[in-house]
Amino acid sequence: MDADKGRKVTAGIDLGANLGWSVVHGKSLYMWGVYRLKDKHMAQRCAVMHTFIKHELLERNSTLIRVGIESPPYAGKSKNLRTYGILHQYMGVAEAAFQNDNVCVKQINVMTLKKWATGYGHATKEEVQQAMARLSGHDELLVLSNDIADAVACAYFVNAEVDPEYWSTVKEWRVL
Repeated sequence: MDADKGRKVTAGIDLGANLGWSVVHGKSLYMWGVYRLKDKHMAQRCAVMHTFIKHELLERNSTLIRVGIESPPYAGKSKNLRTYGILHQYMGVAEAAFQNDNVCVKQINVMTLKKWATGYGHATKEEVQQAMARLSGHDELLVLSNDIADAVACAYFVNAEVDPEYWSTVKEWRVL
């Protein structure tokens, strides 16, 4: 973690029936989890998501300066337009939660994220999990929710985009 000294904190979020989240400091993954939203009504999901972001992510990580959020695929590619609309509502709630805290929000297309994480834009969820377990050094990501692995990928993607020279020192993790 010494190489990461002075770097600011980045979060990653995967929106859906479960809220996958992660917090990284440079290349070091140090917090992650999944918050189950599936059994709640839509208004409850949005309220819980907003509260979670404000209290768990922002208050506990006062140096959080950027967040990557996996955005849903283009509607024409979506199998279910209702789900597509719900995911965009979640995106609005998440962005609103970060709005007044000087946190830069980056939406990341799911295909772009998969290509960055694995080298292949149509990678499976398991391939993303394997790549993020290798990159983070946390093998437990292989057995945890793929929502967490997607959130980890979002945080790392934003860090790599902001500081590509720093990330050029990372060994290749995409080789399966």
